[in-house]
Amino acid sequence: MKKVVLSVFAVSTMMAFVSCGPSAEELAKKAQASADSLMAVEAQQHMEDSLAMVAEAAKAGEAAMADSLAKVAVKAHEDSLAAVAAGAKHTVKKAVKAVVKAGTGKGEGKISTTIKAGAGKGEGKISTTVKAGQGKG
Repeated sequence: MKKVVLSVFAVSTMMAFVSCGPSAEELAKKAQASADSLMAVEAQQHMEDSLAMVAEAAKAGEAAMADSLAKVAVKAHEDSLAAVAAGAKHTVKKAVKAVVKAGTGKGEGKISTTIKAGAGKGEGKISTTVKAGQGKG
């Protein structure tokens, strides 16, 4: 009888352990929750990586824009200096022609031209003075 009681006790203890453990549904839910958690972490990491890439691209775009604006400013400055120099030559030529016309004959013509270009700062000064004397007669 001891063997029978002992066997029944062993079988009932095993059944108690098996019945107290998680069921197949509970194990499946736990596995699904774990998978969902991993997917959420991966999605969060992906979002952070994407935002970092966007921020990096924005910085690169800002740097490129600043470089472009600097190049445009330098080019505009150079063009302005060239235009001033070209305009000065044209103005001097006109003034010389006017003096020659005004000074022909018995009158006198006087022209004084000063052209100064600034060093590196883009400042240029041009002053032209044209005086036509009154002729005799």
